[in-house]
Amino acid sequence: MSPPGDNPTLSQEDIEALISESFHEPEPLPGQAPAQVPQTPQASQPAPPRVRAEATTAGRPITGSDLTGLIERIDRLEKALSRIEGSEQAIRLLQAHVDIVSKESSALVAQLGDIPQHMRGTMGYRLREVFGCGSCGAKGTVASRIMCTSCHKESWWGWWPKKD
Repeated sequence: MSPPGDNPTLSQEDIEALISESFHEPEPLPGQAPAQVPQTPQASQPAPPRVRAEATTAGRPITGSDLTGLIERIDRLEKALSRIEGSEQAIRLLQAHVDIVSKESSALVAQLGDIPQHMRGTMGYRLREVFGCGSCGAKGTVASRIMCTSCHKESWWGWWPKKD
């Protein structure tokens, strides 16, 4: 292999050496038999001669800077994938919060639906709308005497006719 820095262009031999270093079989553990390599069946015809292709980028040989660029691109892709995975976790958390809020709002809507039913059971429910005076015929002008249960002061609460 060429010493680094001498020639930025990698030869086919350098590329094959890099590949073979990266993809070698792991050493067997002590007392473990080496991995069996499956035998490939022999073809009835002889294999065609192996053609050696020159690795190129846009018609020129691959250089060390090309490999550096590829490594940088892979690094950026890994970082982007990490951000995507983080986003997926945030989306799952957000969905859990949405589910909780949805259940709580459904319970609140059910409780709000009960309010009119409870109001119908009160003494003054719709009194202003349904009251009609039997003496003068006035509609909706009605008041009731109320008392503070702490100090026992009495007062009036209700609707009076508009003053002209």
